[in-house]
Amino acid sequence: MAITSINPKSTVQNSNTTFGILNQAQQKENELVEKVAKIAITEKLQADKNAILGQVIDMLV
Repeated sequence: MAITSINPKSTVQNSNTTFGILNQAQQKENELVEKVAKIAITEKLQADKNAILGQVIDMLV
């Protein structure tokens, strides 16, 4: 039966690398959520503006 030694330095480096990757992924996700929210707000404002413009045109006609 072979004995496997644990290299603490390597384990810590691997953990730090994994943490770094997860942290970057979370930052990218947060950026994406923010961009999607901005797009949704912009579309809502544009839809409201178009609806109001339609109402003004209807009143003028």
